[in-house]
Amino acid sequence: MLLLTACGGGGGGGNGPAVGAGGSLTISPGALSFSADQNGAVPAAKTFTATFTESTVAVFLAGVPAGSIPPPWLTLSHTGNASPITVIVAPNTAAMAPGTYTVTIRMVTATANGAVISLRDGDVTYTINGTVAALPVSLSFDEQIGVAAAGARNLTVSDTGNKSYAWSASIVYQSGTDWLLLNGGNSAVGQTVPAATLSVSVNGPALQPGTYHATIQISGDGRTINVPVTFVRRTPQVSFVAPYVALTHSAGQAIIRGSGFNAITTQKVKFGTFDAVSQTVINDTEIRASYPALPADTYPVFVENASGNQYTRASLVVVDAPQFADEAIARSGVPLDLIYDAERRAVYIANANGAIDRYRHNGIAWAADSLPIAGLRGFALSPDGKEIVAITKQDVVHIDPVTLVTTTVSGPIPLNQRTLFELNGIAMANNGVAIIVSRSPTTTGSADPVYAYDTLSRTSTALAFDTFGFQDGVAAAAGDGSRVIAVGHAGSPAARTHYYDATTGSFNGTSLFLNGSFVLVNQTGSKFLHGFTSVYSSAFALLGNLPGPDVGSSFFNTPAFSPIADFVYTYSSFAGTIRKFNLASPDGSGGFTPVGGATPAFSTPLLGQAMRVSFDGGKLFIADNAKLVVQAAP
Repeated sequence: MLLLTACGGGGGGGNGPAVGAGGSLTISPGALSFSADQNGAVPAAKTFTATFTESTVAVFLAGVPAGSIPPPWLTLSHTGNASPITVIVAPNTAAMAPGTYTVTIRMVTATANGAVISLRDGDVTYTINGTVAALPVSLSFDEQIGVAAAGARNLTVSDTGNKSYAWSASIVYQSGTDWLLLNGGNSAVGQTVPAATLSVSVNGPALQPGTYHATIQISGDGRTINVPVTFVRRTPQVSFVAPYVALTHSAGQAIIRGSGFNAITTQKVKFGTFDAVSQTVINDTEIRASYPALPADTYPVFVENASGNQYTRASLVVVDAPQFADEAIARSGVPLDLIYDAERRAVYIANANGAIDRYRHNGIAWAADSLPIAGLRGFALSPDGKEIVAITKQDVVHIDPVTLVTTTVSGPIPLNQRTLFELNGIAMANNGVAIIVSRSPTTTGSADPVYAYDTLSRTSTALAFDTFGFQDGVAAAAGDGSRVIAVGHAGSPAARTHYYDATTGSFNGTSLFLNGSFVLVNQTGSKFLHGFTSVYSSAFALLGNLPGPDVGSSFFNTPAFSPIADFVYTYSSFAGTIRKFNLASPDGSGGFTPVGGATPAFSTPLLGQAMRVSFDGGKLFIADNAKLVVQAAP
């Protein structure tokens, strides 16, 4: 905005002869006024119209008189230099203290050499109205059910311009009903001067645990403001138990995941009607518990609070060890991964042809069917076994393992990055968070993102990376879901190995910089395979190596950890044999002691592109592009 100096009476200006400040310039209207609520909508622009008759006018200027400070709340512009001229006056903010603000707008006509012909002043007034206000601007309440009720909170209601008038407050519920109180009732009234205190409290014993939202609407002097309110009712909530399948008549340990565990003063974990043998609260979301030997059944897993209330969505499923006969089942398609579902006596194979192949045993024979999923990249079983969670190039697909009904969720890669990255692999932690790695089909470099996908809320979070991220990420989870290891397939320098800690929910870099196209984690997360041969500890120290390709072969053996003790199996497609190694027994030469001799595969040839061990350690499932082999584990 210009600063304009006026020449008095017949005074001269510029380099030309004195013309005088009288002239024909007129402005209409003579003044403008604006009004807005504080922090409300900015009013629309208004205009002065400037007209003049002199043919010598070459310059038209609009600004504030010299010595005045251009107001930051006003924007000034005009159109052209020929009469009539529109001078546009526009407030640019309403974020000002209540009050009346004025400024003089000076308009000047001049000759080409700068001699002033005419000047006229127009006044602009901008009134900012005070409004009804409440502090704080939002409220939140947190209740631990059976432990601590949420205390009342106060709102201070006033007018920002200190204007006195009556106000009224009411409640609009977005979820739940009748859980919010204003001065102990459903509504309240008061005056803005002096500022009033409105007591807000919650009363929700009839509400289920969860998060609830409402809005307090406060109206006065023709205006209304909204104060959002959030009410969280927390409880010892069991979301998952891992592993969720147990062997009949065998005591075991379980990791219980949920929320609110720190708030329990007298903790009791129950498997159905059976008390846990022992229990340790690790943090607010995790309990480690031992259960007794149990007969076959499904046992809801409870965490009781002091009042005996129980909340759970998880169960321990106790089943017999599988008694499948050794068998080869014809199939087709390269297996990307294999899952054994002990609860349903089923094998799922992620088929590179774009399908999940399902093999179910009815007690006599295997029955096969298939669910087409275009662009399938990988899958994992949810910690409670209630869903298969699969990924395609850009989507996450939730699948009911019984009905095969699917629900598709748009994947975590932002829409504007989907030409750069595709989902590449998935591994499931015991808190229901799936770690999803990606790859780039068009570029190289250590910048392929990794995401944490919450299978309950079906929302994603991008995980932080350091300089040494992944190129074409690969991930695998421990059998109990306590840890996920993520490595990069390629890149220079080598990618930093990362791990997701399910206990803390953190994604962490390590001191191990090593590329690998394969990773596998044992039952408890205490050891993992980086590549097909190198065995590392949970502290990322190299413990030793499994045998490489057989003499005469260029193919690495296919490995699978046993959930029992510290054993690992390898399958040689070249020799058609299975070997077993004890990782707790180094052989003194950088390897590990074999357990027994080589065991022939039940059916050969068998490429062995995917292999898994049953939960009891008694069966092997080996798949290639022609068959699925089921046989007793050595």
